[in-house]
Amino acid sequence: MEFATRPLTPPARSRRRRALALVAALLASLAPAAAVPSRAAAAPFESRDEAGQLFSWINQARLEHGRDPLVRDERLDALALKKAWDMAENGYFDHVSPAYGTVFDMLQAAGISYKWAGENIARAGGAEQAHAALMQSPDHRANILSAGYTHVGVGAVRVGRRLYIAQVFARPRDPAAAARGGAEQASW
Repeated sequence: MEFATRPLTPPARSRRRRALALVAALLASLAPAAAVPSRAAAAPFESRDEAGQLFSWINQARLEHGRDPLVRDERLDALALKKAWDMAENGYFDHVSPAYGTVFDMLQAAGISYKWAGENIARAGGAEQAHAALMQSPDHRANILSAGYTHVGVGAVRVGRRLYIAQVFARPRDPAAAARGGAEQASW
């Protein structure tokens, strides 16, 4: 028991590291190949079902709070998916993409003119867990329930057990033009 109470000296630390490395190598050689997760096994993929669930829950929450439902917009969906895919593929979680900048940069690059815009991002085990967390966060909840937004795009990308989500909210600069574009696609 004396060993456990004594601080490790530099030579003892070195011996311990070598011993741990040897044990780790031995265990790795004994484990079946299938038990070792590979990077290729965790390739990102779009999760349309979970994106659809999130969209439904957004509008359910809005209706429960006396707000009009949002229109799901294909162009905003494409931006949200692009952002979720970028986070999943490049292993970051931030409102500012190293490749695309902010959601406002992405909207401008896509030629989408808006009066108001916002973004929610989440990383969770599943859509239900992500939606619950977004609704518990005051700023994310404000985006979901904002009367200022009329349209939304939702993107969800799964990598292994993690789901990366982006929600892009907007109100077109010209609501009359958006109304002429039909319920599914706003004419921005």
